[in-house]
Amino acid sequence: MDNYNTFLHSPWYNDRDNIKTISIGDKVGNIGSYAFHGCKNLTALNISDSVTNIGESAFSVCRGLNGAPVIPDSVTSIGGDAFLRTGYSSLTLGDSVKTIGRYAFFDCHGFRGAPVIPDSVKKIDYAAFKNCDGFSSLTLGNSVESIGEQAFMYCRGLSGALNISDSVKSIGKDAFDGCYWFSSLTLGNSVTSDGMASLFKSSKLVSITLPGVNYAGTPSQSIPNSTFHENGAPIESPTWDAIKGKAWQGPGNGHYYTGNLTVTLDPNGGSVDPGSVTVAYGQTYGDLPSPTSGGKTFAGWFTEQSGGTQVKADTQVMYVDSQTLYAHWNRNLSENHSKQGARAPITFPFFFQTLIHLDGCDRIAWHIL
Repeated sequence: MDNYNTFLHSPWYNDRDNIKTISIGDKVGNIGSYAFHGCKNLTALNISDSVTNIGESAFSVCRGLNGAPVIPDSVTSIGGDAFLRTGYSSLTLGDSVKTIGRYAFFDCHGFRGAPVIPDSVKKIDYAAFKNCDGFSSLTLGNSVESIGEQAFMYCRGLSGALNISDSVKSIGKDAFDGCYWFSSLTLGNSVTSDGMASLFKSSKLVSITLPGVNYAGTPSQSIPNSTFHENGAPIESPTWDAIKGKAWQGPGNGHYYTGNLTVTLDPNGGSVDPGSVTVAYGQTYGDLPSPTSGGKTFAGWFTEQSGGTQVKADTQVMYVDSQTLYAHWNRNLSENHSKQGARAPITFPFFFQTLIHLDGCDRIAWHIL
C-alpha cells in the first residue's frame, strides 16, 4: 500500500466518512502513511498477519474505532500518530513490535486496563501514550532500551509498581510526568538519563530502589530540596551520587527516607539500659528494652510522656527524624492490700448541722462527731 500525506490523499479520501469497516488483505505488507486518516465513522478494523508496518497517521483521528485493536505478531513497527485519538478501549500489541512511534497512541482517552509492552519492543518514542489516562497499570518488556520524552505523560490512572528493567538506557524528560499514583519504583542498572525524576513527585509512591551505577551529576529535572532524607537529615540540592544505590521509603507524600534514626528511650521516672536504639524508616521497631522502676509495673513505650500511641515490636517506624519514646507505668498494690485482696474500708466522719440566730441573721453551724 502506498504512503500518502496531508497533500497527497488516498484514492478513497473523499469517501472517508462512508467507510465503516476495513479489512487489510493477506498480501499487504505495509499500511501506508495517512491511508485511512480521518475516517471518523470507521468502527471495525481487521489487520492481516502479513502486515509488518503500520505507517504514520495510518488510522489517526478514527474516533469511531472501539473495542480492542489487535496488532498481529507480524507487525514490527507502528508509525508516529498511527492510532492518534482513536476510540479504542483496550490495547494488545503483537510479540514482534520493535518500535512505537511518536504520538502513536496519543490522546486515546478510551483505553482501559493494563497494557503490556512486549519483550520485542526496543523503543517507545516521544509522547507515544501521552494522555492515555484510563490505563490502570503498566508492564514494560525486558528489551525496552529507550523511553522517549513525555512517553506516558499524564497517564493519570497508572498505579501499582513500576519496574524499569536493566535493558532501559534512556528515559526522556517528563516521560512519566503526571503519573502520580505509582506505589513503588524500581530502576534498572543501565539508565543513564534522568527523565524519571518527575516520578518522585508521586503522591502514592512509598518505595524507590535506585541502582548504584551510571548516575552522576545533577538531574536535569530538578528534584526539590528535602525530597530525600538520610539518617534523619534532608539532602539539599540532591545529586544522583547522593541518592543512588539505596532503597528509599516514604509515606506517600513526595518525601523519601533511608538510613538510621535514633530513638531515645525516656524511662519516665525509672531506669533503662541502653537509653537509645537505632531504627530504620519503614521497618519495625523490634524488641525494645524493658525499663524498671520500684513499686511499678512497666506498661509499654509510648510516643508521649502522658497519653500518646503505644509502640510495640511490630510497629512500623514512620518518624522521619530522631524520636523519643516514653515509658508508661502501672503502680503496684501494696503488700498489705495484696494479702487482703481488697482495699480497706474508708470511714467518713458523721456531720450534723444546727441553725443559730446571730446579730439578726440566721446561720448554719456544722458539727463533726
